[in-house]
Amino acid sequence: MNLRFSRRIASGLAALLAAGLVWLWFNREPVYQGKPISFWIEHIRNSPDVPTEAFTAMGAQAVPYLMAELRRKESRFVNRINSLCDNLPASLAEAIPRLNNTPPMRQAARLALEKIGQPAIPALIAGLNDRNQTVRFFCALTLGKFRPVANDTVTALIGKLGDPDREVRLAVVGALGKMAAHDGRIVPTLIAALNQSDTGFRAKAASALAEIGPSVLPVLVEALDHSDQNVRLGVVEAFARMDTHSKDRIQMLAQSAKNQNPAIRAKAVELLGRTGVSLRRESARLPVREVPLDQSELIVAALIDAARDTDLSVRTCAVGALSVIGMLAKPAAPVMLERLTDDDEAIRVSAARSIGYLAGDPAQAIPALIAALKDPSAMVRINAATSLAQFGAGAREAVPVLLGLLRSSDEELKFTLPAGESQPPGWNERTQPRSYAVRALGRFASEAKEVLPILIETLRDPEQTVRQAALDSLGRIGPEAKSAVPALIEMLKSPSVEDQIGSLRALGRIGPAAREAVPALIGFLRTSGDWTRAVTIETLAAIGPESKAVVPALIEALEDPADPIRQAVFFAFGKIGADAKEAVPALINGLNEPSIMLRFRAAEALVRILPNAREEIPRLSEVLKECESGLWFFTPDGQAVRPGVLLEK
Repeated sequence: MNLRFSRRIASGLAALLAAGLVWLWFNREPVYQGKPISFWIEHIRNSPDVPTEAFTAMGAQAVPYLMAELRRKESRFVNRINSLCDNLPASLAEAIPRLNNTPPMRQAARLALEKIGQPAIPALIAGLNDRNQTVRFFCALTLGKFRPVANDTVTALIGKLGDPDREVRLAVVGALGKMAAHDGRIVPTLIAALNQSDTGFRAKAASALAEIGPSVLPVLVEALDHSDQNVRLGVVEAFARMDTHSKDRIQMLAQSAKNQNPAIRAKAVELLGRTGVSLRRESARLPVREVPLDQSELIVAALIDAARDTDLSVRTCAVGALSVIGMLAKPAAPVMLERLTDDDEAIRVSAARSIGYLAGDPAQAIPALIAALKDPSAMVRINAATSLAQFGAGAREAVPVLLGLLRSSDEELKFTLPAGESQPPGWNERTQPRSYAVRALGRFASEAKEVLPILIETLRDPEQTVRQAALDSLGRIGPEAKSAVPALIEMLKSPSVEDQIGSLRALGRIGPAAREAVPALIGFLRTSGDWTRAVTIETLAAIGPESKAVVPALIEALEDPADPIRQAVFFAFGKIGADAKEAVPALINGLNEPSIMLRFRAAEALVRILPNAREEIPRLSEVLKECESGLWFFTPDGQAVRPGVLLEK
């Protein structure tokens, strides 16, 4: 009996051992390079930068382990320990290493699952229903990477658009957007997803639709008639995110600008305006490519129609857009004249500002602008006067109006800011319109003799913005403002650095006619700070040969360690020309400066001072050759030229 019992026990143990071996066989860890997956997981926990090739090589066998890592939670205990360490005194806290509580394997696991590919899809689809929102987020993100797109994947993702977590919903939308070209259910689903009031989610869905490309345009146009306003706004947002210069996109926006819903029209007009500004900037660049004129014409035509819209917000957007597009908006001149009598002040301000540079028919524009000088809005009157000056007309009517504004009361100058403009910091309803009035006055200086004395008098205004406007206007007048030089010299004594710099720049623009300011500028050069010193040197350079008395002071300024100062000095020597021969030794030393720009300015000055400089100074030719291959300059008309072109002038 004991023998029989012993045999039974032995049989049972053998059965258990066999079962254990079978279990171990079927549950053995996958191996890479002789090491099990648990080794590689632990390795990456301690060093997240380790590549994920180990998991990719294990393939489908690694999927359960990687999904487990996605589900790994942070330890509350470790969080508490780290928090206690953070509250210790700084010297002690820095000496104690923090416990690593971030699951570093999460991102590595996601990347590994992405590389494993199709075998990981069932586990990731299952993960979309995990209780942990982070797991759901990573699963949605990863599923969007797989190609070809599986039918089950799309079905599962569409089902998660209603996920309670916002980040998961955003990840789902992003994934669906990447798959849209492979499944016809996705575009209608994304359009339907636009109905949410969450603007961030709507923007994500719009971005996903935009990434699909022109093929989605017909469906988007159809969706413009959707009963839900959020959907319609989302569709327009999708247009905004497509290729800016796409003709199809511009046509769809132009069509949207005629939508029955004013909010849709306003949004479409705003986006057309942005595209127009982009085209304007492109037209101002170097001729890298031709500006698509047919597209600019399409934009301007749509904006002109919108400027006559019955809805105020649409008109405001359209007039604001046309006023910033620039010369591309020339066909809009007639509609801007119409808008001079609009009921909305901001629209009238924008219209009055743009008529001058749009240069419409003078026979119609000038009388309309003269009439606008009687507008109740101060800013309309100022902008109308500025536009009249651009036409070279209306001085007799405009100057008294502007002079009156300069001396007006606070109540007189209250106004609404133009469309699309935000009130800048420090805005003052009195000083800002008055400064605009001063700038407008300056434009009539050649037609009205009384303007120049008014500008000189305004240099004593208590408001800095008004004084700055007067300084800018005097500089714009140029040599004809010679009578302002004594007042500008006096401004150099102002405690305001802005006044000093404004005065220096005005003197520089007056040029050689400001030669009586040279002694004062020499004294100012020796006492001014770094900020104004370079501007003073530039002013002396602009006065040119008349500044020859300043050469010794400029040679002293070369001791300044700042490159901008020395560069300005070299440039000034070149402007003074032959009368700066005293500076030749310093300029020859300048040919060995570390900065290529300093070397060029020294070489340029030597060429302008010495007729035979190239023959007399061997080093000069080497520097010029070096600069010819290493420097570009831009002329006032925006053309890029080599240094040799500048030396020929």
